[in-house]
Amino acid sequence: MNYRTTLYLFLGTLVLGIFISQFVIYQSVQHSLADSRIINVAGSQRMYSQKIGKSALLLVENSANSTIRVELEHALEKLETQHWALQHGSPDLGLDEGRSNSSTTLSLFDSMQDSYLGLTTAAHEVLDAPDASLMSSSLSTIISNDQKFLPLMDAIVGNYEEEAQERIEQLQEIGLLIASFLIILTVVCLFLLIQPLLRRFHHKNSKLSKVNEELIRQKNQLVIETGEIKEEIEYLTIAKQKAEEATLAKSNFLSNMSHEIRTPMNAVIGMTHILKEENPREDQKEHLDTIMFSAENLLVIINDILDYSKMEAGRMVIERTNFDVKEVINNIYKTLSPKAKDKQLLFQLDMEEDIPRYLVGDPTRLSQVLINLINNAIKFTEEGKIILTIRLHGKTKDGEAKLYFEVKDSGIGIPKEKHKAIFESFSQADEHTTRMFGGTGLGLAITKRLVGLQGGVIKLQSELGKGSAFSFCLPYPVGEAPQETMVETKNVLKEKGIEGVERILIVEDNVFNVKVVKRILKFWDMEIDIASDGYEALQKVREKDYNLVLMDLQMPRMDGYEATETIRSWEELKYQSLPIIALSASALADFRQRAFDVGMNDFLTKPFKPKDLYQTIERHAIQLRA
Repeated sequence: MNYRTTLYLFLGTLVLGIFISQFVIYQSVQHSLADSRIINVAGSQRMYSQKIGKSALLLVENSANSTIRVELEHALEKLETQHWALQHGSPDLGLDEGRSNSSTTLSLFDSMQDSYLGLTTAAHEVLDAPDASLMSSSLSTIISNDQKFLPLMDAIVGNYEEEAQERIEQLQEIGLLIASFLIILTVVCLFLLIQPLLRRFHHKNSKLSKVNEELIRQKNQLVIETGEIKEEIEYLTIAKQKAEEATLAKSNFLSNMSHEIRTPMNAVIGMTHILKEENPREDQKEHLDTIMFSAENLLVIINDILDYSKMEAGRMVIERTNFDVKEVINNIYKTLSPKAKDKQLLFQLDMEEDIPRYLVGDPTRLSQVLINLINNAIKFTEEGKIILTIRLHGKTKDGEAKLYFEVKDSGIGIPKEKHKAIFESFSQADEHTTRMFGGTGLGLAITKRLVGLQGGVIKLQSELGKGSAFSFCLPYPVGEAPQETMVETKNVLKEKGIEGVERILIVEDNVFNVKVVKRILKFWDMEIDIASDGYEALQKVREKDYNLVLMDLQMPRMDGYEATETIRSWEELKYQSLPIIALSASALADFRQRAFDVGMNDFLTKPFKPKDLYQTIERHAIQLRA
């Protein structure tokens, strides 16, 4: 027998059991109701027989009372009707016509037949008697027969009750038999149903045992592999540490190299500025312009290498300062227009008027990106035009202005297969481009990263021979107009002094840099003292009152950090308020931040232009005068 057949058999058995149980209960209720009616009718016979005797006695005493006569007639009628119904049935009384009494009950009815007939006959005689004297003889008959009728009627009622109880017990036995049969059948069906489940359970249990064994095997394998992974992690951790150490060493090397290169560059650029202001001959001016051009190009290469190093080490910091974006763009345009003009190229600026003038961001890095892209456009365009486009592309959810920048040229273009490669470090479109136009191949790599650090993505549209268009969008919080705007100094070397600054201490160990700074400061009629290291600077600051100190950072014996920290530790107010400006050939953010942490007031990167030095000193002179 399969599982489905067993299930159907079990359900069928339940349905059959429920049907039989309902049938037995129904029959039991019907029999109980019938027995109750019979017992009630039989019991009321005693009442009516007694009422007949009582009414007959009252009628004998008062034969003229019609009410008593009616009561007697009613009682007699009921007694006769129910006596017939008990033996033959009566639908009116709720007794089935087809019902039959037991032999015991029939025997009792036969025994009481004489007393019943005597009682009823005498009652009819009382009702038919014309006077009370005749009623009296019938009354005695009623009383004597009633005394015989009542015990027999009680026996009939008792017999009915016994028969009803026997039927109830029989039905209970039948119910127990049915329940026992159903229980046995249910147990058998459940056993048949459970057997397949037990087989499945046993089968699944064996499968689980096999799975458990496999899991234990895999666990052991994992323990072995985990050990190998731990060894690999330890190896990778060591390799990572070595890579970080190598990156740090490379960063430090590039920083040191930048410092060592910038130091003589400061002397070259500074002396060139000074010589150009000493009325050179026309041929000397040409030579000086060549020196300046070459020095500035070399400085661009140095800055590219340094920026690349900072990005590789994750030390590039994007400033957030309030700036005039239109002034920045116009300065870029003014700076690069002569370069485009020299190649007979049309350089157009298309800047939307609706752009907010003041934004919060890093103007230096924005200028670096645009100058790099425009310089490339000028370099790789032989004829035609270059267009710098700036548009307002709406605002972000945070209320930031989203600016769109595009540098488009009509130059040599870039093949589509080279679009990704040109953004890689030390990469150009091809070797011919490198030989023909030069360059380190870092410009676009740095540009891409700078755009990314400012929250944008640079895009390129170009075809070979059809020019190129570099574009990107940057979000900027809208800034506020500054209270005061410093007026740009066109030729600071012709200025005569800075009010409030008369005596300056130069702390510098490189004699060439000392000469450059000293010659520039002489143009402004300042008294100058020189200290070659931090120790000497401390002595001179103790001996004299200086308006301002120009402090180099990297020096023998005591560097600029320690010297500044020592000056700030002195309690006198003049040492706390003395302006100290850092002069460093390193442009790394770590050096700048450390300079401010030890108490320096400003930071000037070498090589610097005379204008930068003048504006820095003037900025602090304003505070001194206040």
